[in-house]
Amino acid sequence: MTVAVLGSVGCSHGPPPDLAPDPELVSRIRELVVSVPRTACPGRTFQVGYAARLEDGSQIPFATRYEKKRPPPLHVVMLNRSSPDAFPVDKGRWKTVSDPARTVLTGFRLSAFLKVDPSINKLVTVAPDYSCLNTNFTFKGPDGSEGEAGGKGPDVTIRLALLASPFYERLLAVKMEVEGREPFYLFADGDRLPPVDWLHVISRGGRGGHGVAGAEGAQGTRGRDGC
Repeated sequence: MTVAVLGSVGCSHGPPPDLAPDPELVSRIRELVVSVPRTACPGRTFQVGYAARLEDGSQIPFATRYEKKRPPPLHVVMLNRSSPDAFPVDKGRWKTVSDPARTVLTGFRLSAFLKVDPSINKLVTVAPDYSCLNTNFTFKGPDGSEGEAGGKGPDVTIRLALLASPFYERLLAVKMEVEGREPFYLFADGDRLPPVDWLHVISRGGRGGHGVAGAEGAQGTRGRDGC
């Protein structure tokens, strides 16, 4: 089993962990360029592009693929990426936090710097997009035990408000308070109000328990004697 694992690592086509850019190239880099989408959805993954702008104004992209025979001059593994609002994943991508309330005022803040020279860095912000949020909810009461009815569906309180954020002049905010749970929030662009059936909430009672076992049947009559 150990041999199999080592063989798998040896055949890997990923870049080596100590991959570093040529020092002469680093001395010519004047700026780190980070290309991001205009908006991103909470809990989703999106691609980001990285490039180094040189002293002559030209740009060299950070590759996301690696070929041992033709290694790229720059690769995303040469960057240190961090964020309080997202997680760096493979090929330069990011996965955002799923709770929309965490980033309603900050957006998704992404930071990257060159490992061999942290002074070459960039901080960008991506605005949140709420069109992808789930707005269909079903809450269920507890199931009943044997011979008993199921519990009632939990009480649900929905509070609506029009607020403002750095990214939306009119932000529709929804606070969901479900009995026995922590409150959570939904948001939508208040300048493009959603249709009346945008939010579906069902509170359903739990299933009844199985019926109790019946009493034993009465003893049958004796059969007639055979011939």
